[in-house]
Amino acid sequence: MSLEITVEAEGEAEILDRLQTLRVRFFAEAQEALTGTAMLAAAEAKRKVIDGPKTGYIYDWAPTDKEDPRKTRMIYFHGHWFWIRPRTAPHQASAPWQAPATDTGTLAGSISAEPIDGTLGARIVARTRYATWLEYGTKYMAPRPFLRPAGWWAVKQAEPVYHDILNRLIRGE
Repeated sequence: MSLEITVEAEGEAEILDRLQTLRVRFFAEAQEALTGTAMLAAAEAKRKVIDGPKTGYIYDWAPTDKEDPRKTRMIYFHGHWFWIRPRTAPHQASAPWQAPATDTGTLAGSISAEPIDGTLGARIVARTRYATWLEYGTKYMAPRPFLRPAGWWAVKQAEPVYHDILNRLIRGE
């Protein structure tokens, strides 16, 4: 002898349609929120580069390609000779593990945020060839991270936003 109990849901098609609608709305709202958070993180990374505390070496000389004996001199550095000139204003570099110090503004100007097509995500990018060297360091220089801390900050900011979006969608708002 066996016992069989059958439970069927009525309106299965309506439930699946509603879930699909919620999925689409969540994706759209979450992508917008995430892109906005990434833009705030990019602004934070720029702020750290431009205005963050700097306690590194102060440079009075800068590289140049001009060979004017009255205004320049040569130095030997890492096996190469370089022409240098006096700076118009001293530059204070960043110390290891501080965000990089800005000199020309190129690094700060290259930082931006953009959505990642086809996924629920956004990226913060710095489009200079030396950004990776600053972020992770080299064998000659300790790291000067500026994007990773901004990314960690963005993750902390985005989590409650996702929860809020989910709660609103579940409540039917």
